[in-house]
Amino acid sequence: MALFPIDELEALLILKAGNAEPISYGDVFRWFGHPFQRFQVGQLCAALEEVDSRQRAQDRPGLASLVVRQSDGLPGQGWWLSKDHDEWQGLFTGPEAARFVKQHQQRCFDYWQEDPGGEATASAAARPQRSGGSDKPGGEATASATARPKRSGGEIKK
Repeated sequence: MALFPIDELEALLILKAGNAEPISYGDVFRWFGHPFQRFQVGQLCAALEEVDSRQRAQDRPGLASLVVRQSDGLPGQGWWLSKDHDEWQGLFTGPEAARFVKQHQQRCFDYWQEDPGGEATASAAARPQRSGGSDKPGGEATASATARPKRSGGEIKK
């Protein structure tokens, strides 16, 4: 099984976009039940590229800009070097970089807050339940967390 299953990662990012919330790399790792380990960030980045590829195929804004470093709220170098967004000529840190990222994040927020066709709700409902019934890395359970189906044998059961 993949460290970061694409369908689940996509659903998590859609949920975050609908709530106008970025998520840290560490929180993504915790969501999937993994401790944060730098050597595994490449696997997350590959999964994020696949998520954004799916989004582009459906004329949606990319979601990878929502995954940020906790220290400065900016995506990592891989996002900046990808060709999936406007060309960026500046530094990957600082106020100008933050404004650029906020523009990309706002596109995601605007698109998914409108929730076209109820897709965010449907995608979130398809996610398997994480340990403790929580949909937040800190362990706080929510109503949506208890309504999610559980995984059994690699399949999602409703």
